[in-house]
Amino acid sequence: MVSHPVKLRGLVFDGATGAPLAAQRGAPAFIERQDQEFVQALFGELRSEEGRKALAGTLISDGTRTPQGLKLLQPVHGVFNVALLEACCDVFGEPRVEATRIESAGLVIRRVGAGNTREAWVRRDGKIAGWVALEGEEQERDPDPGRRDGPAGPGPADVRRELLRLMRATSRDQESVTSLFIAPPDACAAAKRTVLYGLLQVASGEAPERASSPGPAFDDAQVRSLLSPYFAAGKAVDWTGLEGLSVTYQDVAQRGLPQATHDKLSLFIDFLRGLVAVFDAFQTPALMTAMNRVQLDNGNGQLRPAGTTLAGLAEVLVQGKTGTVVLPRAWTHPNTADAARILQAAKAATEPRMRDLIPPERRFERRGSRYVARAFIRVHREEGCPPAIVWSEESAPFTIAAWHERGKLPPVLITLPSLKDLSAFKPNVTFQVPPGLNELLNKNSPKDFLEGSASPPAAGQGIGWLCGFNIPIITLCAFIVLNLFLSLLNIVFFWIALIKICIPIPASLRERFED
Repeated sequence: MVSHPVKLRGLVFDGATGAPLAAQRGAPAFIERQDQEFVQALFGELRSEEGRKALAGTLISDGTRTPQGLKLLQPVHGVFNVALLEACCDVFGEPRVEATRIESAGLVIRRVGAGNTREAWVRRDGKIAGWVALEGEEQERDPDPGRRDGPAGPGPADVRRELLRLMRATSRDQESVTSLFIAPPDACAAAKRTVLYGLLQVASGEAPERASSPGPAFDDAQVRSLLSPYFAAGKAVDWTGLEGLSVTYQDVAQRGLPQATHDKLSLFIDFLRGLVAVFDAFQTPALMTAMNRVQLDNGNGQLRPAGTTLAGLAEVLVQGKTGTVVLPRAWTHPNTADAARILQAAKAATEPRMRDLIPPERRFERRGSRYVARAFIRVHREEGCPPAIVWSEESAPFTIAAWHERGKLPPVLITLPSLKDLSAFKPNVTFQVPPGLNELLNKNSPKDFLEGSASPPAAGQGIGWLCGFNIPIITLCAFIVLNLFLSLLNIVFFWIALIKICIPIPASLRERFED
């Protein structure tokens, strides 16, 4: 078998003649399809001159690097992005490569990192490791680590080592690959090209395993700002008006204190909320120990550890526990050494807290990231030699539209029930209401909830209920409430003209939409 050098490059078609053309720079070409059976439609268009002209009209990237950049829509927008390439011999005349010579083919999506580096989405030891920077020759290696191993068996060790080096067997990382497929023989013959196509993956729920990804963390400046001014060295605390103040949760919720006192107390309560929510401070022994080095003055010469004191205050002022708490007579500022201990303990406490609250970053989650696509084929060689990998050039960089951005398809149509049909509706969904929830709703009015004075249900009392509702009627109620709130919030956001467009039903569609 004669092995000519092989070239993999993007494929486009002339819109006037349907003639096949090489994409700019040899980069993968992208077409955008809105048909549900886009693969069969693609094959049909490849088979005829008129079809290839139509195919040219779906082109969104011919490989040119455009200054304004390329933005790809997601499947949620009703759009599928397809990469189109051809395999040809890199000799005079560039004859097409026989499909039987292609052992396998694929497409990788790489993220553009800092300094215009490239990052690959990889698995390591069977687990998702996430985006990993590629350096130098790593961009050319086979995505499958199993194919990077050189030939085993007898032979000079230095020769095998050189083979391993040439095949770039440098890592166990397995890069995520989307399969490329060869178009049917008749479609390739009609286009006079060996056509390869594959779906560009621009949406994914994949995320790194927690064990293989570093958790998010605050830096020192952020932690210091959350502790300021109460546990920050060199900061003054204005405690005037709070000395020995007796207060309940209702005093704060119902604003029963003088305005100046309420404002200072609100700042202090925000600090307590941060200790609870951000640091889980009162359940973290190391942070409690650090805070307890500060002694707060409770009057009459009594000193109490700050951590213990703040834990009691938080139970009432943050968590709403019934009772009255008494604030310290004065706020004792930590010295520089104690402030540093508290800072480091608080920073350490954020790590498990962040892991509990913030999941690892998903593959395409980062807004504004740029990506490039690169295709490869593995080509059979002479008997006894493993297939050789041949890479295309990189595609033009692209970003991915967020799911909420406007697509190209009409919006989903939801038919609301007519008001004259309301008596015909019956419950079509049943909620199981626990006793506590039922008692909470029955013993409190809407006004109680709005004022923050709703009473919790008594423990162990009441009975459970099964409550039936009609979903279409609930949808109608939600539509009415939505319109009311949109109108109210329009005073602030001025968004009605952007998010609500109402037009009368045309006469030609009345049969479709009206009774």
